[in-house]
Amino acid sequence: MRRVILTAFVLAGLSLLLLPALNATGEDWKTAKTKVVQLGKTEYSSPVLKNGAVGGDFLALPVEGGKGLPIKVTPQKVNVDLDFKGKFDFVAAQGAKSTPFEVKLVYEGGEKTTHSIQVLKQGSAWVYTRASGVEASIEGAKILLLDDNNNGIFGEEGADGLYIDKKEWGAPLSRVIFVGGKLYEIEFNKSATELKYRPFEGQTGKVDLVKEWKGAKTPEAIIVQGSTQAGSVFLDLAGKGELTVPTGTYNLVSAHMSNVLIRRGNKTTFEVAEGATATMKWGLKLSVSATASLDKERKQFTVHPVPKVIGEGGEEYSGPFMSEDPKFKFIVQQTTANGKPVGRETTWAICFS
Repeated sequence: MRRVILTAFVLAGLSLLLLPALNATGEDWKTAKTKVVQLGKTEYSSPVLKNGAVGGDFLALPVEGGKGLPIKVTPQKVNVDLDFKGKFDFVAAQGAKSTPFEVKLVYEGGEKTTHSIQVLKQGSAWVYTRASGVEASIEGAKILLLDDNNNGIFGEEGADGLYIDKKEWGAPLSRVIFVGGKLYEIEFNKSATELKYRPFEGQTGKVDLVKEWKGAKTPEAIIVQGSTQAGSVFLDLAGKGELTVPTGTYNLVSAHMSNVLIRRGNKTTFEVAEGATATMKWGLKLSVSATASLDKERKQFTVHPVPKVIGEGGEEYSGPFMSEDPKFKFIVQQTTANGKPVGRETTWAICFS
């Protein structure tokens, strides 16, 4: 089943300003060819990934007639009227999930394109998620645009996901992107059949988030959100060395390494100024934060609800922490009435959030 992003992880303040062109030299926009590609078994995830709800009489997609894709839902299966003829003879899902199936999407002006979706069981409810996306190249660098809010409309800033160089982790789409070591302004139309781009020429500074990272392995993706002259921008800054970004105030959104998810902390904000290099202290040493309770009658000590693993910048880690990388010692600080510690020192080899 495709990775489900925790609802608590949904970003605040994703709305973006419609600003005038940032390319001061007036350099003409270039166009890039786009094509629909199937996602296969790769589980692409971004901070704004949100599965679509399956319920009522329609899936909320832009299709012929404008009402949505007609469906019939039972606890056991989901049937779809793919031909809009009143016959719900296509079984979209039965059991845990469906195989991807194609849907013809229709946009303003009559433009049409075909994409694939997949229906899944999420708990006791049905949901659907995108099973295809749009691929393009900008100056030789591959980008993948996914409809991460699953409404059938592409190119929505702060709502769709942009995946660079075949990474499984993406950043929310913004007007300015970092790809191939350079900054570009981009524009998609609603069907993502058209992509325009040009070099970003606003004020820039440097950032190196790997410099102060304290860990044996470097995160494979480092997604940040910046408040800049270009509005709210989202960038993946996992590259080594100094990277050029628009000047402004930034905060960590998430970072990813193998099966570990890292969320922003209370010291993961940094300022990027023109002519300077910004960095951020984060990573090891990790600590464990937990709340606990004591039941004196049962002589029972309980750690609850789930311990948190915190890094130097206050960032929070979720995922398996196994074998020697690392182990945590849990030292009991709660005592009985006579001051005797309750319980005993314990080593956690695995911690899940």
